[in-house]
Amino acid sequence: MAKVRSFAVRESLAGTTRGQDQPAADALVAAIRKTVDALEGAAEEAGKGMLGPAKLGLLVATSCLIDALEAVDVEFARRSGTTTRSD
Repeated sequence: MAKVRSFAVRESLAGTTRGQDQPAADALVAAIRKTVDALEGAAEEAGKGMLGPAKLGLLVATSCLIDALEAVDVEFARRSGTTTRSD
């Protein structure tokens, strides 16, 4: 199985982020890494046959992924000047 962290962003793509967008990009990277960490932890627990902790790890990863998607949605809305939520 391939390690998620083994994939690299090509340098030509990595340099395309504008300076003003860097905080949003950094927040997204942190949210994705948090999700990946939770998934890796769940995989380790599942590999040990510990299904309860693996299930908890998957729930945490799912929550982190939802948070990351919401952050991206908010950032897109901010850039376009629209709102996406009605609460």
